[in-house]
Amino acid sequence: MNRAEPCSRATLEACALRHLARREYARAELRRLLQRTCADPAVVDAVLDELEAQALLSDLRFGQARLRSTCQRGFGPWRLRHDLQRAGADVDSESLVAETDWHKIASVALEKRFGSVAPDSAKEWGRRARFLQARGFPGEIIAAVLRAHYGTHHPEFPAD
Repeated sequence: MNRAEPCSRATLEACALRHLARREYARAELRRLLQRTCADPAVVDAVLDELEAQALLSDLRFGQARLRSTCQRGFGPWRLRHDLQRAGADVDSESLVAETDWHKIASVALEKRFGSVAPDSAKEWGRRARFLQARGFPGEIIAAVLRAHYGTHHPEFPAD
């Protein structure tokens, strides 16, 4: 990775604020961006500490924003956990996941993609299950949503 030249704290802070003006960032994610600009990790950490002290940078706020975005785009809890982990957010993903109605989000995503027509074959049922799985929903939510949405029981999913 190419290291940039040493930079002033003011320059680095301005760069961080430009990034934060666009969207929320996790501290680790913003650190990686700023280290491309500045060669001195001590300056980067000092700027990040100052931004956190001013409440301009927050991993919790980043997690909440990522949760909203994940839900609006129709993705599931596994996708949210992956995104938070990839960004390096120091936030309790379990509490974010617990306060969300994932069944409703999966149902809306399924309706948007396939409509309300019930699957006519095991192959089509599997296609819809794989769609939800690829969007980050666990098997128990997929089975419950497919059963609730289409009102049918598939032999691969045991009845509740």
